[in-house]
Amino acid sequence: MKTIKSLAKLLVLMLATTSFGQNFEDRLKNEIAGEFPSQWDLVAGTAQIANVDQGQRVIELANNSIIKPIVNDQTDGYLSDAFTVEFDAFYDKVESLFWQRYELRLWDGQHSYNSGSISMQPIQIQSHGLKTSLKAPQPMDIKKYDKNMETFNSVWRQVKVDYKQGSLKIFIDDQLFLNIPRLPFKPSMVSIGAVKYEPKVNLKGGIANIKIKGAAQQLEGTKIIMIVDGNTNKVMNIELYETMKDPEIVAKKYPNSKFYKGMLYGNYSLVPVEKSILSIHTAQQFIPGDQFIPGDQFIPGDQFIPGDQFLPGDQFLPGDQFIPGDQFIPGDQFIPGDQFIPGDQFDISIKKTKILSAKQGRILLKTVKD
Repeated sequence: MKTIKSLAKLLVLMLATTSFGQNFEDRLKNEIAGEFPSQWDLVAGTAQIANVDQGQRVIELANNSIIKPIVNDQTDGYLSDAFTVEFDAFYDKVESLFWQRYELRLWDGQHSYNSGSISMQPIQIQSHGLKTSLKAPQPMDIKKYDKNMETFNSVWRQVKVDYKQGSLKIFIDDQLFLNIPRLPFKPSMVSIGAVKYEPKVNLKGGIANIKIKGAAQQLEGTKIIMIVDGNTNKVMNIELYETMKDPEIVAKKYPNSKFYKGMLYGNYSLVPVEKSILSIHTAQQFIPGDQFIPGDQFIPGDQFIPGDQFLPGDQFLPGDQFIPGDQFIPGDQFIPGDQFIPGDQFDISIKKTKILSAKQGRILLKTVKD
């Protein structure tokens, strides 16, 4: 719940939404054998943490079972226009290559995708290839198998799904097995199922090392203005955009100051609280009285690598690159146009923040613990 201290006259917040690239990864390190995997939800059947192939930990799926990951607290609608999915799949020793397979869905539900004249069957992934069928609206069968990969012994396979602006590719052990240049629908989520030949339902199998890159997290944001001292270039304050519209009032409250438009995502009080995210557009100053132009936000899909920091007391000159390990404390100089390295940290209104991303004059900040 949002609370605004000392801003009782504020009646309406102007809100906007944006999306940020997020990643999902489950290496099953902290999972307990026999328990359901904590980062997943059940669609059908049963699943549990188990050990196969000399102690390798996997998510073991019973026959005709399906699970889906929980990404950014969502189980559907989290995939962006460009994403990858990777996982390792274990196949047990068999007498027939088709006794055991995994099924991949990029839509919700237990069955095929169906929307009007468009339909698609789950993608059946065997140890030596895959098959599916697509109707868009003309029907087509898609399958590819590699004789060089055929084996009746137990084997691990690495599966990778690569989707980018309508193009869908699936690789098994780095070999391309599926290539749909224009998928007629947009994937919304991922689920993985297992199917075993009925007399051999006790075949060992499972998935491990699951990674999803490029999931989109929708966040609700509030328009803000960052105030910087015109002489010292110190970050003085953050104000709600609604309180900064009147040039005369702003000039009296913040004489000789510079203003930058931005967005605040997550919870806040008078200052950002822990786990809030700020997106500041530093390439252009805000003039009180101007309208806040939609689109002055962090660009969805920007990448970030957390972890870098700054040393206290550094002077920031235009164009300087900040070396990982440096820290910026309020009072240090900040010149608009400086380049920021994702992961850098500095304080805003007594709250320490980490730079998640910096691109084209926009910086994305997230508050962290003191």
